[in-house]
Amino acid sequence: MAENSETVVERVTLTVSEGKRLIAKGLAHYAPVVEKLQQGTIIICRGSSNTYVAEELLRTNLTPGAFLTGRIQPAVATPFKVDEPLGEIVLKNGGWQPEMKYLDGLRSMQSDDIIFKGANLVNYSDRTAAVCVGHPTGGTMGMFLPFVEEQGLRLIIPVGLEKQTSQNLVELEEKSRSDHELNKKVPWLKVLPGEIFTEIEAIQQFADVDVYQIASGGISGAEGAVTLAIKGTPSEVKKALNAVQAVYGESVF
Repeated sequence: MAENSETVVERVTLTVSEGKRLIAKGLAHYAPVVEKLQQGTIIICRGSSNTYVAEELLRTNLTPGAFLTGRIQPAVATPFKVDEPLGEIVLKNGGWQPEMKYLDGLRSMQSDDIIFKGANLVNYSDRTAAVCVGHPTGGTMGMFLPFVEEQGLRLIIPVGLEKQTSQNLVELEEKSRSDHELNKKVPWLKVLPGEIFTEIEAIQQFADVDVYQIASGGISGAEGAVTLAIKGTPSEVKKALNAVQAVYGESVF
């Protein structure tokens, strides 16, 4: 985006749940995803961020907590109680295949088909993200990684900027693997070989603007929130603000 005399800048703050919803809406407009919804296979792995992704791509509401795997909650929180949990979601040409098993879906995928997997940490400056792993064979991730590497699948990582870290995730993976051997209850980190998609990329699906983070956290419900600067022409910034305002008031997960 070229800066000119008409360039303006605005500030927005997104709670964690608002950010997740915005990321999902952005992905529903992301050209590679739109293409595979028309012709191709998409697999959505379980997770809180991916719950929003599934809702946007399926245009439906999922039972709260039904599409989760491992989760991080306060020690005193009441666990989700779900009668019918969902497994990984397989989409073929945009249609949900509820009877198709996760592994069968992986086996049916072709080059550039898409897998969505969330993350627990993201280093935005070097575009890396990592996920906590407790299962000895890597769980869901351990199953799809060989397909990503051997079949050229596209791994997209929806991750909110509240999970930012300045730490080197490759170094953390090595350290955490060693410490996991000391205590199996402490998960290890695996750096994911995919592309991250945050609130920044989401906003840029709706407008030709520059976006950068200027604050983290807050009070009165903004704990964990991210504050972003949006810069561009008045008309493009207005488009971006409209996209952000559409997710304001998203309820806590």
